Amino acid sequence: MRPYVTTCETTYAPCRIGEVRELFEGAAYLVPPGGGAEWTVAPAALRSPTDAEAWQARVWAHPVGSL
Repeated sequence: MRPYVTTCETTYAPCRIGEVRELFEGAAYLVPPGGGAEWTVAPAALRSPTDAEAWQARVWAHPVGSL
């Protein structure tokens, strides 16, 4: 499993947690924890998640009773 990252593109939109799948031609391609629709951001918009964000990503990726 790749480490999760957080992206905050604007001050008005909430931050999103994702897993970087690919870096290609100046864009980072991410998917949310547990799967879902892919989105792209500029690599400069990525940062390491806080402890709370990393915990939330683990919960989304492996909900209780899913193992």
